[in-house]
Amino acid sequence: MLARFYRNPARFLLGERLGIALARQADELDDDEPFVPDYDERVALADRLLPALVAGQPQEAIVELARAGREYPPGTLGTQALERELARLDAFARDYATDIAAPLVPATGGSVECMLEGERWRLAIEFADLRASGLIRQRYADAQPNDYVAGWIAHLALNVLRPAGVTPQTTWHSRDGRFVLRPLASADEAREHLQTLLRHYREGLRSPLHFFPKAAWAYCKSDGRMAEARKKWIGSPEFGGERDDPGYRLALRGIDDPLDADFIALADEILSPLLAHLHDPRLVA
Repeated sequence: MLARFYRNPARFLLGERLGIALARQADELDDDEPFVPDYDERVALADRLLPALVAGQPQEAIVELARAGREYPPGTLGTQALERELARLDAFARDYATDIAAPLVPATGGSVECMLEGERWRLAIEFADLRASGLIRQRYADAQPNDYVAGWIAHLALNVLRPAGVTPQTTWHSRDGRFVLRPLASADEAREHLQTLLRHYREGLRSPLHFFPKAAWAYCKSDGRMAEARKKWIGSPEFGGERDDPGYRLALRGIDDPLDADFIALADEILSPLLAHLHDPRLVA
């Protein structure tokens, strides 16, 4: 629920609270990737091959299975593109399979309760996919801001529960690598961050929350450079900006500049703790 809200708070408000259905756009899924010619084919190929790759089927069988599909066109260019993607898929599957080779621990759960303006709120937590090494998640696409945020929310929940015999660490596998969220100092610290997210969730159910994941991520990742945030928000002639999402256009109509003081405060409060616990070689300048 929280991850879906923070993926696009405006869409959540319009859809869940006001019952307004909006057209789903390709760029809702990823940043610029959907405009790459082979994006849809790449996703379809991964959906078809990853189970076999993770299961460790022979390479010959994987290649035969790949060539039997219609994701990539025939001819030299199509064959070369398929071979490149097979190499990426194989590397991804090997890395992911290594991490999930350890057995699962018993399912566990709990809750976080807090008072928000006199109201009692309770967030239920359940995990059925934990290992001794922590939480292992994956999405076969280049890492996007929403992946980091979704991983962070799950990571906070894990650090609240801290099951015996489980390292409170989260590893997220992406097409272009992996990132790790390190353990927090205590369950109380994790609970405080979750309560902050719940407080802003409550605010976002009443009015548009000025949290825009792509712009906020660019702002925090660049040490507070608003120019980087505006690049993601406005976009370019080649690639649309985050502001082009129908949910933002409708919910923010009449607002001259949504990247205001509220945006800066929310970006810092939500993403700065995430970045403080993040290990990701891709973000090192």
